[in-house]
Amino acid sequence: MTAAKPLTVTILSPDPRIPGGVAVFIEAMRRAMDRSVETSHFLVGRRATDRSALAVALNPLLDAFRLARHLLFMRPDAVHINPSLDHKSLFRDGLFLLVMRLLRKREVFMFIHGWEEDLSAAIAANPVWRTLFRFVYGWPRITVVLAGRFRDQMLAMGFTPEQIQVDSAMFDHTMFEGLTRKRHEDHRLVFVSRLVNGKGVWEALEAYAALKPRYPTLSLYIVGDGPERKRLVQAIAERGIPDVVVTGHLGTAEKAQILLDGDIFVYPTTYGEGCPVALLEAMAAGMPCVTTGVGGIPDVFVDGDNGIMLDDVAPRTVAAAITELLDDAQRMADISEHNKRRAWEKYEARSVTERIARRYFEIIAA
Repeated sequence: MTAAKPLTVTILSPDPRIPGGVAVFIEAMRRAMDRSVETSHFLVGRRATDRSALAVALNPLLDAFRLARHLLFMRPDAVHINPSLDHKSLFRDGLFLLVMRLLRKREVFMFIHGWEEDLSAAIAANPVWRTLFRFVYGWPRITVVLAGRFRDQMLAMGFTPEQIQVDSAMFDHTMFEGLTRKRHEDHRLVFVSRLVNGKGVWEALEAYAALKPRYPTLSLYIVGDGPERKRLVQAIAERGIPDVVVTGHLGTAEKAQILLDGDIFVYPTTYGEGCPVALLEAMAAGMPCVTTGVGGIPDVFVDGDNGIMLDDVAPRTVAAAITELLDDAQRMADISEHNKRRAWEKYEARSVTERIARRYFEIIAA
């Protein structure tokens, strides 16, 4: 008997050589995809090899021409596009969707990763923008967003319930392979993110500084890089805040080891989040988490079950939540086991990828 021919899917994704959440998501998904689907990587956006602003500006137009040629000559069964609802991505990925509409390539799957609620509200409030947005972004047969609230906003713009589905980001199980938690006597708080305002790194640091006199064995690991790193390092040195490690960007295995060795994941973000991968990774490592209810976080995180969801990100509020966990070892242990089990069942790359693959076959059958 001849084996069934695999479904061919072209995935539009950014350069994996440039660190970013979408690139990590796509690479994990492609590794986890089973043999019933054959994926090809179609590079869009900024390249690591770009040497001028002009090259970056021209990429979307050149990519649109390349995409049209690819669809005409390669004829993939389906196309998977990965926009974010932000000003930069809105027009670039809208151009790619227009190309697919002009070529009548109807078998399109869209996974929206980032979401700026101010932009969504502006589109919804303007009849002209709302109509244009539906015309361009309503082309895919299935669209996945990272939060129920994002789905509600798209339905309010006139999209149909059949078009819009909710799912999560994913963590790559291979990051933990061969690693185990190392024994240590101190309690470790861990923050992992790009170091930009709004992600909560300053609030995490201030909460830690307030708690350190009460918990002498407490330490804080700040993992990530970004524009705030220099100011953070300077502030820690000038104020003499002890036992803070600012690692900068780390390789996957090094980051995974810090997560496994951590005791509480502290992520008091107010940023325009989709579904933060770092939060899923921390849960998979077995850490209770202290975070907020922005973006898609409430769709994967339940206050009390997974840790503590903050009402606000004032350092005293963050410190109180950390104290509540540190002072209850049994609760910490129970949440740790719950988080690990939940993350590996629902958010591990193979589980999420299986759900995506099913949607590929749905849009082909439609």
